[in-house]
Amino acid sequence: MSTKNKNELAKAESQLPAVIIDYGTDAGSGTDDIGRDEAGIPFLKILQAQSPEVIGPDGIMEGARAGSLLNTGTEQLGDEITLVPAFRQHVFVEWKPRDSGGGIVAVHAKDSDIVQASIAASETFGKYKTEGGNDLVETFYVFAVVLEDDSPAGFVVVPFSSMQIKKYKKGFINRLAYCLVDNGAGGKVKPPMFAHRIVLSTEVEKNDKGVWSNYVVKFAVDNNVQQSLMTPDHPGFAAGKELRAMVASGEAVADTSKASSASEGGDDGDIDGKPAF
Repeated sequence: MSTKNKNELAKAESQLPAVIIDYGTDAGSGTDDIGRDEAGIPFLKILQAQSPEVIGPDGIMEGARAGSLLNTGTEQLGDEITLVPAFRQHVFVEWKPRDSGGGIVAVHAKDSDIVQASIAASETFGKYKTEGGNDLVETFYVFAVVLEDDSPAGFVVVPFSSMQIKKYKKGFINRLAYCLVDNGAGGKVKPPMFAHRIVLSTEVEKNDKGVWSNYVVKFAVDNNVQQSLMTPDHPGFAAGKELRAMVASGEAVADTSKASSASEGGDDGDIDGKPAF
């Protein structure tokens, strides 16, 4: 089959309506009791030049390169990903120092005793240690629905830490916070977080300490906040609302078993010796 014919077939198949299956009373059987110990949500990871998927040593992932986005659950690689943000958490992630073997120890709420004590004892803003000598890294977790062809295709956690926090605030949260729409009754309302669609990609950044890939955050339609909104009948809206409820209730949590592989490379986390997602 020629490349042209293959492309035409792929395009035609992508335009076919979704399969509708009525499972009747069997719907959900065997899956409706999946608990939080099984429903961990994978991380999204920016691959760096020194990421193991790029250079080994346990094998190079096909297609992996610096700047690629990796879903640590599905192991899918891409240059960009469209998401419906649904829930955010402001946390401090505790890591073992790399010279002690590295790896995640725990995730702490920002107002926890261990975080407050570490901040109080720190002599340098942003450089926090536990009493046991582990690093505490300020992080914003964004739980999101993955959209493919504008339809839900799974969940993912985007961790913003270190220099990624600037991207989180400037390109995303500050713009979302000031979005207002006409509610049809003569008033203005703020849409829920899960009404928005954003696109993540990456770009190369550098300073006198090194070079790394960082996020580029844009709203999905012409980087326009209001044009990127979904209506309540959109499947992405419904999936985002469901995800928010799952995380808020504790039914779904970030899969930190993947965090060690998602922490090794990035912005100034590689440069100043502090682990970064």
